[in-house]
Amino acid sequence: MVSAASALLLERIGAVTDEVDLDIADAVHTLLEWGVRHAHVRSIGDARVPSFSGETLARLADAAVALDIGALSPGLFKGSVRGEKRQREMQVMLPESIRLAVDLGVPQVVVFGGGAGEPRDAVIEILGEAAERARAGGVELILENSSLCHVATCDDLVGVAEALDLRVVWDPANAVAAGDRDLVAGSRQLAHRVASVHVRDWHPDTGWRRLGRGVMPWRAMIGALESEGYRGRYIVESHLPADPGATEWNVDALVSLLRSSSRE
Repeated sequence: MVSAASALLLERIGAVTDEVDLDIADAVHTLLEWGVRHAHVRSIGDARVPSFSGETLARLADAAVALDIGALSPGLFKGSVRGEKRQREMQVMLPESIRLAVDLGVPQVVVFGGGAGEPRDAVIEILGEAAERARAGGVELILENSSLCHVATCDDLVGVAEALDLRVVWDPANAVAAGDRDLVAGSRQLAHRVASVHVRDWHPDTGWRRLGRGVMPWRAMIGALESEGYRGRYIVESHLPADPGATEWNVDALVSLLRSSSRE
C-alpha cells in the first residue's frame, strides 16, 4: 500500500513506457502497481511513434485512458535536418505524430535538435517550422537535448529554446555525457523553460547507471529546479534494457530524492 505522502510525491513522477515494458498494456499495469500514473510514450513493441499498427493504436488509446500520457516522442530531428530525411520527417512523421497526439489527448510532442554536425541556423530553421506546425495542429513542440545531437548541453538547449521560445525536456544525463559539468547551475538556468526532466544516472567509465550508482548530483539538481519554481514532472528514462529492475529502482530512488528535497 502506497502511503498518502508517497502518493503525493508519485504525482511528480512518470516513466517512459517502453522502459517498463515494450508491451503497452503490461507497462500500464506495472506503472499503476507502482503508483505511477504519468508517462511518456516512445516505442511499443518494435515500432516507434507514430508508426503503429491499428491494433497497437487501439491498445495505446486504452493506455491513454488508464494513464496521463504527457508526451509522445517520435525521435524526430536526431540526424540531418537537410535533404530527403528532413522532408520525410517534416512532411510525414511530424504531421502523423501531431495527429496521434491530438487523437489521444496528449499535449506535447518531443523532438531533438539535429545531428551533432548540423549548423545552428539550419537547426533553428527546421525546429521553428516544426513548432509552428505543432501549434497549428493543437499541440506543443518540446525540445530535448541529446549527447548525439547539435542540441546536447545546457547551453545548446538554452540557446535554441530561447531563440524559438520553446519549452524543453531537460536531460541532464545526456548533457553530462556531452561534456557538461555544472549541472546544478544548468538546472537553475533552464528551470523556467522545463516542461519535464528525464531521470537516470551516468558514470564516465560505464555510461548509464541506476540512480545513486553514477556521478549525477540529483539531489542538488532537484533542489536547484525546485528553488526556481519548477513544479513539473520527473520522467524516469533508465536506458538499461539489460537491467529489468532498473526502472522500478529509479522510481523508488526518485521518491526518496523528492522527499528529501521537500524537507530542505
